[in-house]
Amino acid sequence: MEKNELQTQINSVIVYQTGVQITQIGSIDLKNGEQIITITNLPDSLDKESIRVKGVGNGKIININIEFNSKKEYKKEEHKTLQEEKERIEKEIKRKEIELTRILEQIQKFKSTENSFYSDWAKAYAFGEVGLTNFLEFNDKINDYIKSKVEKIDSLEDKIKELREELQVVQNKIYKLGPIEKVTNYYEVSINLNVKKEGEFKIEIRYTMTEAWWIPFYDISLNEGNTAKLTMMANVYNRTGQDWENSDVEISTASLKPISLVRPRPMILQEYVPYSYGKGKSGFVGGGKRDSTTAIPMSMPAEKSLDMLADTPDVDTAWKKPEPEIEESYAEVSENIGVQSFKIPNKINIPSDKNPHPVNLTIQELKTEKRYYWSCIAPENVIIQDRLINNDLLLLSGNVKIYYLEEFLGETSIPLIAPKEEFKLGTRVSYDLKIEKKIIDRSKGKKAIKGKLKNNYEYKIMIKNLNKATEELVILDRIPHSSSENIKVEIESILPEPDKKELGILKWKLMTKDIVEKTINYKYYVEYKKGITITPSLP
Repeated sequence: MEKNELQTQINSVIVYQTGVQITQIGSIDLKNGEQIITITNLPDSLDKESIRVKGVGNGKIININIEFNSKKEYKKEEHKTLQEEKERIEKEIKRKEIELTRILEQIQKFKSTENSFYSDWAKAYAFGEVGLTNFLEFNDKINDYIKSKVEKIDSLEDKIKELREELQVVQNKIYKLGPIEKVTNYYEVSINLNVKKEGEFKIEIRYTMTEAWWIPFYDISLNEGNTAKLTMMANVYNRTGQDWENSDVEISTASLKPISLVRPRPMILQEYVPYSYGKGKSGFVGGGKRDSTTAIPMSMPAEKSLDMLADTPDVDTAWKKPEPEIEESYAEVSENIGVQSFKIPNKINIPSDKNPHPVNLTIQELKTEKRYYWSCIAPENVIIQDRLINNDLLLLSGNVKIYYLEEFLGETSIPLIAPKEEFKLGTRVSYDLKIEKKIIDRSKGKKAIKGKLKNNYEYKIMIKNLNKATEELVILDRIPHSSSENIKVEIESILPEPDKKELGILKWKLMTKDIVEKTINYKYYVEYKKGITITPSLP
């Protein structure tokens, strides 16, 4: 049988939450009869069991054989060139250093001759054998010679420094090049094909790997209406060692991780037996029961609130005849048994590196409702928040950048949100409403009655609708709640009645469209035995 090596290239990839499916294609002309087609250099990290082969042509696949092989890649030419360059530079450095040493020796000899001349000239001059002119001529020649040699030394030292820098560059290249030979592992697929009619055959091979994944992130733009724009994007990571060049890319919410049903184990209750530490330095013995009062904190039902500018310009009047924006390309969304995939409309390039590569997935319009919140814990601000209703899109957990009227509010994160599920975002300060809480009465009983003291409290909450708000308003207030038989908290009057009372937390739901000004009044007292200490302290 004739063997034919088929050259393939990556045509399409499907990136999952964890893992990737890669499809390579190639074409080859084959003659009649039984032929062997080999596809080599497939990555060694692929899942061998995932390899699938199909093709187009007048023939029949008899069998497929998959082998794991290794090969050596030699880099002798690169090493040889760099090694020759290294040796040349080292020889040049050595030659320059020898020349520098010779010049230094020459200067030393001239200085020795100069010292001898000065000593002998003084004696000859004293006896009148030589004149001053001879001394000056000799001194000038010596100095000129030494000066020229010093300049030569400076030039040689600069050249030696430059050569050593070149040598360092070459040594770094040799180090990065690695060993002279490199062992590469790979898979090779052999296809035994019975060709019925001579012609061109197109072969497609598909396999999966775990060295690629994607992470979603979102932009959500809120507005004054009842809709919000959600943009879903993905950061794609390619660590496969293969560049996806001019390839069809599809992003899928599926995962290559195995899914299993985890059955619950029995939960058996038993009596707790405290462990006694004995008499240590602290003298503590376990098992002692401690009576404590737990304060129940009240938090806003939203993520961290963000300040927003009070005066937001009208969008319609702020922009006059805007230039058309560059149209962005988004993926086609498909769904199959709860798994959604996003097919990128154009072929793209995603190199294999350590960087994330962002791609646009889809843009959706979501329905939204706004709700105002006020809490006695942070009475200085009225908070507004958007409640968004997801459509048919599965939103995976990820980071979200939030905008209101094109102004950046902040960044948060969302958990996994199912289709049609409601979620909350965009917490910000609102100036549409003004809400104040004032104390009307805070008095104590003058005498203890039957050994008990009594503190009276009366408050009112004043609400003003400054900007004709129409959304729902939630008022959250708090009065003391007692867990002790010696302390009694009694509400005397409250108007209007709250929608919910639980452990001293009062919650009213009001529609602001019916409010211009409104007041909430309530009165209560705290009665307790004389001589006991209350914690936390009463207001």
